[in-house]
Amino acid sequence: MIHCICSPVGGYMNHLRWLIFMSSNYNFISPKLDFIMQNIYPSDRTCFNWLNYEWKYRRSRLLTGFIQISHEIEDINSIQDPKKVIALTMNPHKALHHYLKFNPTLNQMGEQGFLYGIQLYNEKLTTLNRDILILNSEHLYTSVLDREYYGKIIEFLNIEDNYDIANMVHKVWYDLNERSIELVKHIPKQITFSPWKSKSVSDMLTNQAEYDIILEQINRIYENNK
Repeated sequence: MIHCICSPVGGYMNHLRWLIFMSSNYNFISPKLDFIMQNIYPSDRTCFNWLNYEWKYRRSRLLTGFIQISHEIEDINSIQDPKKVIALTMNPHKALHHYLKFNPTLNQMGEQGFLYGIQLYNEKLTTLNRDILILNSEHLYTSVLDREYYGKIIEFLNIEDNYDIANMVHKVWYDLNERSIELVKHIPKQITFSPWKSKSVSDMLTNQAEYDIILEQINRIYENNK
């Protein structure tokens, strides 16, 4: 039986899946901490290569055979007999603040289109009619993993509690995010090449005019959300 996590874009679903996999119920990677630190949250992971790491194992059959993830509510109903579903909600502006540093092109949706997409996702959650746990993603963005929040997930999935290791992983993720915010706030004003390594992002930043728009948006979003 396959579990499923669904979240809006920028809603931490990939990270939550890794936290769940720290439970002793999942032993397909070993030693777990070494694997995470070397392959998922290494010290050189920044806002500029974040998406490359994010997609490295995202669709791996090794992972999706246990927990599938999606940004689309409709995908939950298409998964054959998912055992349990965790649906994450998030304030659209919080999602924007989190995601912008990784993908300043916002998948070509524009700021308002991005915000509307998150709002629409949150509204669609009411259409789900199955065994589901709805959680607010914003409670995950803390330097220390919320014990009660983690406990709800463990109890819902009926898996072993491994909070100490999950919290270690969470702290590394949080610190990398905080460092990424500082890095993106100090990117060069003149474009010589796109600092973002993801091809889908760099292909959209081909001239100074486009880059200037990105700079303005980054400065406005991160200066207004200190």
